[in-house]
Amino acid sequence: MCISPNTPPLGVISFWYVIGFYPLLLLLLLYVWITLYDKGYKCVVFITRPFHCCMARFWSMTGIEPSFTHSIASIYILCFTQLAVTSFKILSFAPKKETLGFNNTKFSYDMKQDYFKGVHGAAGFFAILVLLFLIVLPTLYILLYPFKWFHKLLDCLHLRKQLLISLGDVFTGPYKNGTENTYDYRFMAGLYLLARTIILSQFIYGYYFILSIPISQACCSFLLAVIVIIFRPFKRNIHNFAEFLIMFISMAFGCIGSVQSFVFISTSAPYFVNYYRIILSILGAVVSTTNFLVFGIIITGYIIYQVYKMIKSCHRYRKRYNPVANRNQEEDYQSLVGDDDDWIADCMENPLNYKEKHVSGRMYDTQKDRQPIATTAATYGSIN
Repeated sequence: MCISPNTPPLGVISFWYVIGFYPLLLLLLLYVWITLYDKGYKCVVFITRPFHCCMARFWSMTGIEPSFTHSIASIYILCFTQLAVTSFKILSFAPKKETLGFNNTKFSYDMKQDYFKGVHGAAGFFAILVLLFLIVLPTLYILLYPFKWFHKLLDCLHLRKQLLISLGDVFTGPYKNGTENTYDYRFMAGLYLLARTIILSQFIYGYYFILSIPISQACCSFLLAVIVIIFRPFKRNIHNFAEFLIMFISMAFGCIGSVQSFVFISTSAPYFVNYYRIILSILGAVVSTTNFLVFGIIITGYIIYQVYKMIKSCHRYRKRYNPVANRNQEEDYQSLVGDDDDWIADCMENPLNYKEKHVSGRMYDTQKDRQPIATTAATYGSIN
């Protein structure tokens, strides 16, 4: 994308910040507009009220509860990738003559531009600020949000605001929170953002990101898939299974991308063939082992366990709602009548074949319930 014929690569890459900050700018304008509407400015109320009435009917019909906090969380996730990629691309470097000296380092997308000198210094400083305040700090906040000591630290720093608490609850809502005899897995929300930051940080290596990004994506997706299938951090099992499939597909795409990058690099730089061949062999062994563990052991064992639970629940249901069968299975149970095949219930028709059985019963002390005998006649209406 070229803004003008003479635009340098650094300017073209920096222009992508407009795309990253555009949703945040719309969110800020929406917040200002809602504030003016709540304060009752006539022009704002006159324009907004018809749309508000229509949306209120739509929300009541669909059961949707509008939340400004959820909007902030959704827009932040949309901006996260674009801001991180643009910042890491601006900070990407390409060493000159295969030396790692800072004086010889060049900007990866423009070999005429010295690294962190001149215009690139200002752009790099802005990229570091974006990474610090919009990527790293929010990721650490969501990652450490479930811990009590972190909330005490926020209290000491006077940063425990209601908006931050609400955002933390929104991001960590789908995960188990430690109640109902479960572990607290709310840190998984921050772990996903941390893994995504690690993957996107591979853009800083310049040309070599075409291979490092697929490899890091495959490794991070594999670790997250194992964590999800073993610990099941989500509250609902369907979410755990869906997340596992997503991570497994992401790992497969990472492996495919690694192979394609290897083919591309081997044709352009043959001296890297042996090095990347070792990496791909290790990656192939990891993928094979993962497939065996997941499809051969973990999923098979999970299916067997679910079938066992289903059979056990059916047995409990039959035992609970079939008391006659349970009573016949008791050892101390004795039938009151004969159990012969030719027994007839009516003893008056066939009294000779009727075999009566007596069951020993416990004699209770009836003297406690015995009433004393009255020896005198009752005189009703007597005053004596």
